[in-house]
Amino acid sequence: NTNIVQEAIEKIVSNAGARTMPFQIKAATDAAIKLQQKQGILLQAHAGLGKTFIVMPAIKYLLQNELLELKSDWPMPILWVTPAAVIPQTTEVIHQFGLLGTIFPISYAGFRGKMGEKIYWDKTKHPWNNTYLYEWKAVAMPSMVVFDECQGLKNDTSSQTQLSWSIPAGIKRIFISATPYQKVSEARSVVLG
Repeated sequence: NTNIVQEAIEKIVSNAGARTMPFQIKAATDAAIKLQQKQGILLQAHAGLGKTFIVMPAIKYLLQNELLELKSDWPMPILWVTPAAVIPQTTEVIHQFGLLGTIFPISYAGFRGKMGEKIYWDKTKHPWNNTYLYEWKAVAMPSMVVFDECQGLKNDTSSQTQLSWSIPAGIKRIFISATPYQKVSEARSVVLG
């Protein structure tokens, strides 16, 4: 029931001491409901509209109500991939919603680089193409991956796009962008999966 979810979202936001607008509560409610029914969502809104404050309460709702299946024993079940410059603000909001130790923020460079490879995935040379195959490690399989500023995933041949496409079925995903929809829709990884 939408009203029950919305009341729970409002309580989560209030408990976090966050100031939100009614449209953010509605969007968080819609996100929480859709993530129960679908593998992923795309949240597109102009810069400055508080997309992180929409996503955090939705995630908290799923966790509080045990609606996010844990995929591994890795201590942080949610991977939040974002530009490096945004990690400090994202970490503040993660802390505000009491999700430190649950959401692991990582830069796109870290995700596609040595840190991501060490923790989350392995790569092997494709047998006949001059590309790599990416396989996510079961031992650290996230339950959800959030791609903040997902318009960076539009290059089909980039390693970060290939990695986003290789996320196994059943892993929830959220794509967030302030870029106009036409630009975001170029990032096929947003709609795949």
